[in-house]
Amino acid sequence: MLINDTRYTVASDPAIEAMDGMPLYAGPGQDMVRLGAGDEVALMGGGSAFADGSAAFVLDALPMFLRVDAVETVAWALRALRGEVSNTAIGSSLIVERLAEILVVAAVRAFVASRPATRIGWISALADARIGKALKLMHSDVARRWTVPLLATEIGMSRSAFAQRFSARVGYPPLEYLTRWRMALAQRKLSEGQTVMAVASAIGYDSQSAFSQAFKRTLGHTPRAGGLRPPVKTRPRSL
Repeated sequence: MLINDTRYTVASDPAIEAMDGMPLYAGPGQDMVRLGAGDEVALMGGGSAFADGSAAFVLDALPMFLRVDAVETVAWALRALRGEVSNTAIGSSLIVERLAEILVVAAVRAFVASRPATRIGWISALADARIGKALKLMHSDVARRWTVPLLATEIGMSRSAFAQRFSARVGYPPLEYLTRWRMALAQRKLSEGQTVMAVASAIGYDSQSAFSQAFKRTLGHTPRAGGLRPPVKTRPRSL
């Protein structure tokens, strides 16, 4: 899995000189690419785009390149995609999109499960029993007035030990992470057309001004300037 615009080369055999893979699908409607005259090797690729402003929040927690073994869910999704990509039956495009989403989630989950505990980032930290529980608490009730002592109590740690461990595993102190998570959710809600006041209330701010200040401090612009482009749908492509 390649994150953002990570450049890559492709070849069907280690003995063959690799070529730049970036231009292969660059043209409009260029969903199928054929190289050479043989059919000994088939590669399937694709892309997945975020529909709202939460992309950076997720992608910044991942490396530029993920090598993921074909664990059960990943292997199943790949087999299903292989069968649907060339299927012209009704609904195949919708099935492909959903399978692609499943594949991305399964790949990230497999990656996290295989990483050492020393890796920093909120996605990797989900594998830590206690820090993962704290993250899930914040994610499930983002509007709650969380404090470091309250979170520490919820997961059975002392305040100082929790704060230190959270920062070491996630890369941010607990409340800074909570603010970043809230702003990622706010971007999504604003892109859906919700009012600034409604978004502020939904993510735990009593006033629109307090929310706007936190939004600008975190993202560099005001909530009203946070308009986002509509979703971009992509589907796996064969090579």
